[in-house]
Amino acid sequence: MASLAADAASLFRAWWYRDQIRSSPREGKLLRLAPGAILCVSGNTVEVETRDLVETPEGSVLRYRCRGDDCRPELWVTATPVSMVVWCRDECEERITEDEVEVWSEGSRNSKPR
Repeated sequence: MASLAADAASLFRAWWYRDQIRSSPREGKLLRLAPGAILCVSGNTVEVETRDLVETPEGSVLRYRCRGDDCRPELWVTATPVSMVVWCRDECEERITEDEVEVWSEGSRNSKPR
C-alpha cells in the first residue's frame, strides 16, 4: 500500500511540474481580458475592441486591439516561452511590465480569442 501511495505521489509531481504555463496573477489577469475591457496603460485610458491569438515563430501572442481618445493602440501579451507585455502606439513598440497595465474592467467573458 505504501508503494502505491509513493507511486501516486510521484505521478502527481511529474504531472504538476510538466508543461504548465506559469504566470503571475497580474499577468493571468491580462491573459483573461475580453472586448469591452477598460485599461489604463502608460497613462492612456483605452477600451479593448478585439482579442486575437496570433501565432509567431517565437510562440503565441495574445493581441488586444484597443480604442483610445485619439489613437488605436495594441497590447501584446505572451506567456511562453518568456512572459512579455508590449504596448504598441503610434508605430512605436514599448516593452512594459504587467504592473504598468491597470485593469479597471475585464470586459465580456463571452468573447474568445480568434
